Order: sequence, then C-alpha cells, then structure tokens
Amino acid sequence: MVKLIDRIDAELRVGGIHFEYKNGKIIIPLPNSFDALVVEIWREEEDSITLMNGDFHTHGDILAREYDLESSEKAIRFLVESIFNGKFKMVKLYSDNGSFENTIWDSYALLDIDEYDNYEIVSEKQ
Repeated sequence: MVKLIDRIDAELRVGGIHFEYKNGKIIIPLPNSFDALVVEIWREEEDSITLMNGDFHTHGDILAREYDLESSEKAIRFLVESIFNGKFKMVKLYSDNGSFENTIWDSYALLDIDEYDNYEIVSEKQ
C-alpha cells in the first residue's frame, strides 16, 4: 500500500505545484510571500493542513466531503489550486491593537464577512 504522504506528493506533482519537504512535512509556499501551507501525516492515513504562521486548519478528508472530491490527496491539490487561482482568499485579519493573523477563507467563510471585520485580502493585492 502506498503511504498517504507519497500519494499527496504525487498529486501535487501532477498539478505542477512547487513544494519541499522539511522534517517529514510537505511545505507549500503561497503567493505574495503570504505564508506557507504545511501538510502533516498523523497515524499513517490522517492528514492535517495548516498555515505555518497563521490560523488555518483543515483535513483532506473534510475538504473531500465538502467539495465532493474522491480522495484526501485530490482535496489537498484542490485547496492549493483554489488558493493559487483566487477562489480561496489569503487574508490578514487585524486585531484592535494592530497585530494581524494570516488565514485562508474559502467560499463558505466569504459568506460570513460582516461590516465590523477588519481584514485585508492579500490575494487581491496588485
């Protein structure tokens, strides 16, 4: 049986997505030097996708269910491609003291924006 990390590696390569390995994790740099996605494997077949320096967390199987995709590895590729093509947004959320936190907003999060949110959509910067 092919390990999940190897299947994810192969799927990202099919998509032409640049990544590197660091400490057994897949690191995917994001555009505009925004941050990097970190893909880790827990207990052989369970993945976790986070931002290296931000507040974002999901799993390939959850994305696969939400977006009707056939596997975790295809869902991870979908996530990365959606960030790269602008469907999902790279966002800086600002607090009252001026600090910020990086996150990713998918199509569901974009529905929850209200007038009091203090944010910048980095992926739309020129």
